Amino acid sequence: MSGLCFGAKGKDKMKTITTDELRARMARQSVILFDVRGDSPYEREHILRSLSVPLDQVGERLEGLARQDARFGQKDQPIITYCGGLACSMSERAAEKLEGMGYIDVIDYAEGIAGWKEAGLGTEGAEKTVAVL
Repeated sequence: MSGLCFGAKGKDKMKTITTDELRARMARQSVILFDVRGDSPYEREHILRSLSVPLDQVGERLEGLARQDARFGQKDQPIITYCGGLACSMSERAAEKLEGMGYIDVIDYAEGIAGWKEAGLGTEGAEKTVAVL
């Protein structure tokens, strides 16, 4: 729900990824993709294979995920964050939070779900669209 997001992305300091780069990366390898918008927007619609890790719960959710899967406890594991789109700063803030927790390969997908859908790529949830990868 990008209406709740404010601010502009500070791309000069944060690693970012484009829609095309994310799509290619997802096609060739397993990707950890965090939707940081919150559980309700995630349930309505999210990028395929992403996990709901709301911005205000990053630490707690990551601890829970690490108990289930060791990959989430590895600080060099690539993690990509996204939110509603370019007008939303939550994914950048989540990425900064992850870096503050010691994760060293954090990438902000600034185009977010809006960019993903604009590119005609699939989502899942209550508002499903056709998956195209």
